[in-house]
Amino acid sequence: GKPPAAPSTAPPMTNTDVIDLRKAGLDDTNLIASIRDAGAVAFDLSPAGLNALLSGKVSNAVIAAMRERK
Repeated sequence: GKPPAAPSTAPPMTNTDVIDLRKAGLDDTNLIASIRDAGAVAFDLSPAGLNALLSGKVSNAVIAAMRERK
């Protein structure tokens, strides 16, 4: 397998990354795995951020995984 992401070098995962992966066709299981494996996260879970995620077709299960990492 690949080595874990180094938080010092990898930019944090953001809402935009999650929405882009969803648009690319990643399913919930893989999206949640990516969120859990991210070296660092910088999610926006404000009402505006949540609105953008839902508009991007990100599921509630994925949003729950994002909330766990915050």
